[in-house]
Amino acid sequence: MIPEFSRPIRLDEIGGGVTRTLNAKEEECAALARRFGLVAITALTAKLAIAGEGRGIRISGSMTGDAVASCSISAEDVAQHIAETIDILAVKEDAAHTPDEEIELASADLDIVHIEDGRIDLGEIIAASFALALDPFPRAGDDVIAAARLHLLSEEEAAAEAQAAKEAASPFAALKPGD
Repeated sequence: MIPEFSRPIRLDEIGGGVTRTLNAKEEECAALARRFGLVAITALTAKLAIAGEGRGIRISGSMTGDAVASCSISAEDVAQHIAETIDILAVKEDAAHTPDEEIELASADLDIVHIEDGRIDLGEIIAASFALALDPFPRAGDDVIAAARLHLLSEEEAAAEAQAAKEAASPFAALKPGD
């Protein structure tokens, strides 16, 4: 499966080092928003430096993006601006480990991705970094939540509405004498 925001770079393109600016297109932002359960992603950009380093390829730079999420309390829209530093090492997958084998990671290994088929997908790295930077429980301001609560029904009102809907859906509702 091709990721929604794919920007592969082949290892032979890197040479002594390259820079890349990535901008997600509107349809890529929409697909990523669906993937991450967001209302929208309105912008996603990264400026990266890619160069060989020791045992792999260092990808460093910055990422910015704007998203709209649903408030975890009121479901109102909450804007989020993300600005993150990127510092990731891409390495060839260690053939000594099987895919299902559990391994211990040192803190230096936490921002590592694997090189697959001689390329690195810079877009997927940015998409994953963006998702990790999002607030997992976005919350609208207190004034927005207070305004949303004005539209909520009490338990009694909700039960009465449910009962009325149930009665209206009954095949016998048309036979009920008029008021």
